[in-house]
Amino acid sequence: MLARADAKALTNQPTTINSLEFWNQIVTPYQEIASQQQKSLLLQNFYQQKFVADPTQIRQLLVILLDNALKYTHAGDTITVTIKAQNGQLAIDVSDTGIGISPEAQKHIFDRFYRADHSRTQQTGGSGLGLAIAQLIVQQHQGHLAVQANHPAGTKMLVRLPLKSPRTEKAASRKRH
Repeated sequence: MLARADAKALTNQPTTINSLEFWNQIVTPYQEIASQQQKSLLLQNFYQQKFVADPTQIRQLLVILLDNALKYTHAGDTITVTIKAQNGQLAIDVSDTGIGISPEAQKHIFDRFYRADHSRTQQTGGSGLGLAIAQLIVQQHQGHLAVQANHPAGTKMLVRLPLKSPRTEKAASRKRH
């Protein structure tokens, strides 16, 4: 995906997504994984309307964020996915009560191949590309991705995407033609 983006060959395939079904389909298998690891994974979907985005890319984005949250939490920890409309944007927050990310590491986590703790590479796997890909997906949707501490413990990943309803997308499409 990063190579296609570098070559300007990455395309976005927006379509209408049913919010309720979409988020449930992605999160449900991860809830089972979390349960097996004695963790809690909650989905709080406060936006249950249809919206327009590339479903494959948005699915990949959430999978990356969930994979990271599961890797960096311990038994007894909680991961929460919150979906809501906020200031004309689709807000997707993935928060956890895990080990957190230092303020210094937060400056670099979207860089390719960056690993906050290189000693964890063998233990948790990964190549340090996940959050760079997540950032790319959000940029493809003209959105913003940020990280912040989740007080008192853990990390919160904040995704903000322009909220395009099927009606506003159809109107924009008519204006382009």
